[in-house]
Amino acid sequence: MNTGASRAATGSITANVDSTLTLAEPSNCVLISNNSGATFYIAINQTASPTSYDFILGHQGRAWITDIVVQTIHVYGNATDNLRVIHW
Repeated sequence: MNTGASRAATGSITANVDSTLTLAEPSNCVLISNNSGATFYIAINQTASPTSYDFILGHQGRAWITDIVVQTIHVYGNATDNLRVIHW
């Protein structure tokens, strides 16, 4: 695990549209937490809008990504806030 201050991914989430969040620099220590009340579909490191997603994250779900280097995260869900992506 990396140490130091965490940083939030940048980008905007639009409900029911594939939205891209970008990390400030590639990281292999990423936490995604969902307190939106909705389910989100998540795709890691896709260069364009994905046709399939890597995993689903339900309300109050959390996912740690530590086994690959992440630069971008695509999200799709019926909410615009309370999905948090941070990295170290």
